[in-house]
Amino acid sequence: MSNETKNHDDYPKSNDGLPENKIASALFYVGWIMIGAGVLAGLFLGIDDSSYMTEFLPGIFFICVFSGLISGLTFIGFGEVIKQLFHLNIRLHRKGYSLLDKSESIEKENAS
Repeated sequence: MSNETKNHDDYPKSNDGLPENKIASALFYVGWIMIGAGVLAGLFLGIDDSSYMTEFLPGIFFICVFSGLISGLTFIGFGEVIKQLFHLNIRLHRKGYSLLDKSESIEKENAS
């Protein structure tokens, strides 16, 4: 196990004063991009201009929007879970609880 641990004060701060996790933020923004891409794909693929008349195909539009929405919300949800676990880790660390210290002491007891 690595002895190097990153200090929580090294992370950039968010609006609520807690450090911000880059992975959680990236997943949040990727989720919104996927939702937007689903809507745009639905608009582009839902328009049939192969004949002399342009017509809108709502079935294809809703399939694209629905799949983009589900994918985007999944990414946003994963980002929120990572964010909550990260903040929980920080709060526990500030109260003096460290899983690393316990695992090291258990490894020393097992080695004896």
